[in-house]
Order: sequence, then C-alpha cells, then structure tokens
Amino acid sequence: MKITQFRISNFRSIVDTNWCPFSRDGVTVFVGQNESGKTSVLDALAKTFSESGITADDIRAGAPLPQVQLRVVCNFAELEPHLQRPSTPQLEAVRNFWGKINGEVTVDFSWHRGQRDTKTPFYCMINLLNCEELEVSLQELASRATATDLPIIGPQLPSLAPAPVTAPEPAPTTAPQPATSSETQSKPNEPFDLNSVCDAVYEAAPEFILFSERSGILPNEIELDEKQNPAGNNAGAAQNYLWAAGIDLPQILTTDRRNRESSMIRANAKLTGAFTSFWSQTIGKSTKLSLECEIQFHEASTSEPALAGKPYLVFWISDGHTRLYPSQRSQGVRWFVSFFLQLKAAKRLYKSALFLLDEPGANLHAKAQADVLRLINDLRHEIPIAYSTHSPHLIEYEHLHRILAVQRTGDDEDSPTTILDAHRLGAASTDTLSPILTAMGTDLASQQAIQKRHNVLLEEVSGYYYMSAFWKLTDQKQTAHFLASTGVNKLPTLANLFLGWGLEFITVVDDDGQGRGVYKELLEDLYGGDQAVANKAVFKLKGFDGIEDVFSTNDFKRFVLGDEAENVPNKNTEYLKRANRSKPIMALEFKLAVDRGQIQLAHLEEATQIAIKNVVDGVTSRLAQPIAKAA
Repeated sequence: MKITQFRISNFRSIVDTNWCPFSRDGVTVFVGQNESGKTSVLDALAKTFSESGITADDIRAGAPLPQVQLRVVCNFAELEPHLQRPSTPQLEAVRNFWGKINGEVTVDFSWHRGQRDTKTPFYCMINLLNCEELEVSLQELASRATATDLPIIGPQLPSLAPAPVTAPEPAPTTAPQPATSSETQSKPNEPFDLNSVCDAVYEAAPEFILFSERSGILPNEIELDEKQNPAGNNAGAAQNYLWAAGIDLPQILTTDRRNRESSMIRANAKLTGAFTSFWSQTIGKSTKLSLECEIQFHEASTSEPALAGKPYLVFWISDGHTRLYPSQRSQGVRWFVSFFLQLKAAKRLYKSALFLLDEPGANLHAKAQADVLRLINDLRHEIPIAYSTHSPHLIEYEHLHRILAVQRTGDDEDSPTTILDAHRLGAASTDTLSPILTAMGTDLASQQAIQKRHNVLLEEVSGYYYMSAFWKLTDQKQTAHFLASTGVNKLPTLANLFLGWGLEFITVVDDDGQGRGVYKELLEDLYGGDQAVANKAVFKLKGFDGIEDVFSTNDFKRFVLGDEAENVPNKNTEYLKRANRSKPIMALEFKLAVDRGQIQLAHLEEATQIAIKNVVDGVTSRLAQPIAKAA
C-alpha cells in the first residue's frame, strides 16, 4: 500500500492544508521557519494509522474538531487477506469495485467529542470516502441474503469507528500485543459492509511511527521480565536493539555460556557492521564506533535477593579498546544510535511502516547529518520517511520534488499554516526557503572549482542555473566555469579578486540600470575606459533586464513558472518583482528539467531559441578569444 497524499484540517495552527503530495520516491521533506507548523503536520499524520489520539491542545479555538484525510493506493491482493469472512458475492463486489477505482481510496479520520460522563474526551471515526457505489452493492447483497434467510457472516475484527482515543503516547517501541480472543470474536449479527472494508484498509496500511528520541535512547543496563523481555525505563530502546540485531533472547538464554556468548558476539558484529556503514565518523584518525550488548547475571550477594542469579542486559558504545556506556557518549551519537535502531527495528517488526521525523540530526554536525541523509536514502524504498528540517545538509537540491514548504499566511501569531508543494516553491518566502537556498550555495561552493581560464562571472545563482541549462540545450562544447556572485553590485569586487589572482575571466551583466552601472564601473576601473577592450571582457544581455527575459512570455509561463494560466502582462522580470517569486528555485527547477531531458530546445518557441543561442554565442565568443589584460 502506498500513501500518496494527505489533507489536514483544524489541527493546531492548521486550518486546511488542502491536498499535499507525499514524494513518490519515499522521502518527503518539510521546510519552514520556527512556528510555521511543521511539527503540527507530523503530529497530525502520526494520529492516523497508529494508536495515538488527539488532546485539547490539538484543537483550534472555535473551530470544528480535527480531521485528517489520506489518499491511499492498495491493490486487491493486499486488501483481501484482511477482509473478514465475506460471502463469495460480497468478495466479488469488493474485487470489482477495487478494479474500477484502481485501488485508490480516501481514508477519513475525523474526531468527535465523547460523552461528558465518560473518561474519553475525544474519539475517532474512520471512514472510506467516495465509496457509495460499493456501499450500495453490499447493502443490496445483505438484503438479498436476509430475504432468502441466508446467514450473514460479519467481520472478525472490531469496528474501528467509533473508537475511543486516549492521550497520545510516544511512537511504539515495544512489540505490538496480539488481540485477545474477545477482540477478534466474530459477531454473527454484524453484517459485512463498508465498515468491514474500512477495517481491512486500516489493517493493510503501514504503521505510522513518530520517531521518539527520548524513548529510543539505549540504557546502560536493563532488567528482564519473566518472559525475558526488557523491562523498565528505556525498555523500548533495548528491545529495538534486540530486534535490529536479530537476537532471540529467550532462545539464547536456554543455551550454555559458550553458545550464548558466541551468539551475542555474532549479533553485535552484524549490527555494528550495518551501523558503521552509515555512521562515517571516527574517533581520532581511524577508530570507528561499535555497538555491544552483553548478557550478565546478578551475583548471589546482590542487595536485592529476588534478582540473584537472574539475567540482565548491559549496553556499550565502544571505540577501539575504550568501552563507554551509552550515557557517556555525546548527545549526537546517542541520537544517531537511537534513530538507527528504531529504523532497523521497524524494518523487522512491521510488514510496512512510514517514519515521521521532526528535525532529525539537529544535534549533529554537517558530516553526521550527511550520514543521516544517507541512511534515509538507503531505507526509503522499504520504509518511506517524512521529516522536517532547518538544515541545508539534509536537503539535496537535485531532489526538490521532495520538498513541501510550510509557512504562515500572515504576520499574526495565530495566522493559519499553509503548505506549498514542489511545483509552487517559487511562491514561498525567502525565509521559508532559506535552507534550500543555503543548500544551493553549499553545493556550488563544494562542487564548482575556480579555474585558471574560462571563468564566467554571473550576477546571482539563478544565472548559474540558467546558463548551465542553456549550455546543455545548445549542446555547447566550449568550456565554461560559471561562478555566481551574490548580487550585481558584488561583481566589481569579484572581478578585482580574479584579476589579482591572475585568473582569466569574463563578466555577464543584465541590461538594466544596475547592470549598466556595473558595466560602466568595470569599463573605467578595470579596462581604463577602453570600450573595445571592455566589450571583449564584459557581455551585456542586450535588451534583457534579467536573464528570465530571454524566454518568450509563453515559454516563461510554461517552462519556468509551470503555470500557463498565469497572467504575465509585461516583462518576465517585472512579473517576478511583483509576484515575489523565488528566482533561484525556479531557475534550478528549469535546469533539472533540462538535465532530465524533459525540456529540449525544440520544445521552446522560435524567439526563445534565437535568444538562447545569442546569449550562448555572446559568451562563447568572448571565452574563445584571448582575454584582454586589464589596464
């Protein structure tokens, strides 16, 4: 089953997100400022396919109670095992309907107030939407069965609606307990109906797990209960270790000491190997961390006689010959170990799961955050992950399709939260997009090396992406190293630096007031007023106030804005100033579409093709000739 979209209403700062997509590649990233509502989105999602419920703090004053809707795609083979004892006609009715809708349904979770005389303040109703046709078919089949006195066999599972909900709990970190016989007892008088199908969808759905660092921190030592399961504080974390390492503790404890120790050594080594394949940090020059769990037994002289001779677990996070308890390690190491173990345990524990992470790796430095991202990317096909972040190190600019921008619609503290998907990122504020813009700059800084020759200085990062795209569109072979300044007024300083370093370069400026001013400054200060020399070293985008004006209006709307219905009455650059759209984001999306082959030169109008070729020719002609020395 795949969860493709979500919609959240009346939850904390959220009035209505409208429908928002989960990324198709298994990783969805929420970006936004503090208090924008990112955590609220994750918390709301965590209260759907899980055991959590809402509290009074989740409710918007004066508004209806919260509602979360999820669009899911579930094929009939996934659904059928969870349909509890339908008759053959009923099963065929569900099968036929499922084929008609291609397995896509909307699951609605809506909360209601409980009775005043009960201890449960809120309960959740779970329904399938847009399934009226199936509901009618099942009702007709039930009526026919009643008319012919045929037995009506209902589902074994209890109805999920209404279901009382208690205060929310942390993400599950212990094994799910099997339902009791009374809970699964078939109800002969309850018909198989749409609620039965809803129950089946719920059972087939992935478990939504909200990562809990607090409950996931490994203890130094932990006792075992009578069934040889970890018991007490942080028992969930200890159990995660056992699940992740594949340790069957009750079985191991039945063996002799030699076999017991050998089994634990093998399990620890296997888990450490998986851990170090993602945690690339070292202690000193080369020593890596290792994870260890030992079975020890209480001495007969223990201060608690009831524990004498009983087993307990001891955990270590070691480096080389130094063994330290988890509590003696840094907060960043403890966080990553907790995260790693919960992910690995969920992979073994649940048939399918969706992990929700709020600010993963906030206590980790850049390299360790890269390890977090690598682990996420490795597991995304098996465990889809949605996380919020402020860190540019947890954003990959080549995967902007994963991004959902979360921001408030107004300046007031109680203004509602809105979410913009990847196709509308350009409409998000600069503050909202700051980690993405920083990630772009980080990428340029790490990937683009300044060369001795063929350097092209550009006004800003959006020019870097457009120029790179133009080079690919025209299949240009001339070497060019595009370097983005942080604004047109910084170009003279950058040019002077390149000149002082003895590097060859040309400069590209827009044909607007600022661009002409910079051209004049370079002409006078660097090229001694010699216009012929300056024209060989500075290329002005003649007739274009900005590089976006290279596109015809239609091409700009279609390939840059992604909205052919948008009204762009004047120049493209004038529209961008009024619309407050993010130029770097749109430029990057255009470049990525070109890199993927989704946009080719032939797709553009003739005017745009000519303009792009003129820009490329203007730059290449200056790069191909010897660069004149400054005066």
